[in-house]
Amino acid sequence: MEPRTLHIHEVLFATRPRNGEYYSIAIDGRGGSGKSVLATHLSKLLPGLILINGDDYFEPLKSETVWGAFNEERFNHDVIQPLRRGSRFVYRPYDWHAEPHITEREISVDGGLCLERCFSFSLNLEWDLKLWVETPRTPQATSVVARNAATPPATSLTRER
Repeated sequence: MEPRTLHIHEVLFATRPRNGEYYSIAIDGRGGSGKSVLATHLSKLLPGLILINGDDYFEPLKSETVWGAFNEERFNHDVIQPLRRGSRFVYRPYDWHAEPHITEREISVDGGLCLERCFSFSLNLEWDLKLWVETPRTPQATSVVARNAATPPATSLTRER
């Protein structure tokens, strides 16, 4: 049998959306594996696709040992719970380089949504398509180091004592 290339349109639009309103794609994989790159590519193939980047909910912590973590509680409240009820939510990404750090943007998903982040498969939404990104360790590590170099170091954070 000859290998066949599947196009995203064939796979995604073969059936009605599982949630009845819009198509949903989860992109999962380890840090630095290329989830954001794939999501950006998909948004070019699928005009109108809303991209949600899980890294937008990575924020500083008041800690002596780590300088940041995903704010799962805020992400669940802002994004996951509203998406379980419908297609509208208020997106409040954390921006390390802006004041205020958190801004609000109302989003209404009409055609499709793509969430890319680690552990996206576990978020209990009715995904129409799940994509796992696997990358060899060396390029993955290089990507993580490059990304972390662009993020403020721990010494620039204000800590309460």
